[in-house]
Amino acid sequence: MAEVMRYAEMKDSGVEWIGMMPRHWNTIALKHATSKIGSGKTPSGGAEVYSSEGIMFLRSQNVYNTGLVLDDVSFISEEIDEDMKNKGAV
Repeated sequence: MAEVMRYAEMKDSGVEWIGMMPRHWNTIALKHATSKIGSGKTPSGGAEVYSSEGIMFLRSQNVYNTGLVLDDVSFISEEIDEDMKNKGAV
């Protein structure tokens, strides 16, 4: 697993599940950070290609009006991520 970068100055994010974050970071609602959330794309092979490590793959079941629920998040390999780039619905 990659080593986590540590920052000297931290602050409370104001979001319970995030906790502390670097002082120079800000939090914003996801709807303000993107121009559109489409239906996305499922990797070829569906759930069979998900793993317990790798690149986090957010699914619609992780997105709620109140925020992200990450207790059952899936991961995909770097190869699958690369293959899926720019192939999602717009």
